[in-house]
Amino acid sequence: MYRVKSPTGTTVVAEGLDTTLTALYPAGTGAGSIRKINSWTQITQMMGCTSSGGEPQYQTYSFMEQDFDSQIPTTTSAQSLALEIADDPALAGYQALRTIAQTRSTTAMRGTLPSGSLILYNGIFAFDETPSMTKGNLMSVKAGVALQGRPVRYAS
Repeated sequence: MYRVKSPTGTTVVAEGLDTTLTALYPAGTGAGSIRKINSWTQITQMMGCTSSGGEPQYQTYSFMEQDFDSQIPTTTSAQSLALEIADDPALAGYQALRTIAQTRSTTAMRGTLPSGSLILYNGIFAFDETPSMTKGNLMSVKAGVALQGRPVRYAS
C-alpha cells in the first residue's frame, strides 16, 4: 500500500515504491489496483499496539560437491498487529472496528506516530468485543489485523 503522488488524468506515482529494478518490475507486466481513501476514522483511546511476524525466512541448500550448507532469503513470515483499545462502544473507532471485522474485507489503516511520521497498513481485521476486566485497570477490548502486504512508512 502506497500513497499516490502527483496524479494526472492517466498516470500516478506510488510514493516510496522504487521500480527501477527491472528484474523485479519488468516494463508492461505490472498489475494492481488503486483505491481512493476519502476519509479515515480515528481509533481513539488506544492502549497498545504490538506487531508479530515479519521475520525473514531462509532456504538452506547444499550441492553434492560441497561439504557445507548455504542459505538464501526466500520470504518473510506472515505479519499481524494486535490492538488494544478502551472498552467504549459509543466511540466511532470502536464501531468502525466492529464493522470492518464483520466484512472480512481488506482494509487500509494509517498509524500516525508522535513524530508525525505515518505507517500505512493493509489488512483483514478481527475484533473481540469481550472486555478484559481486571480490578484497578480500565476495561479494554482487542482487535487483530492480519496484514496483507508490507507496511510502508513515510517521514510525514
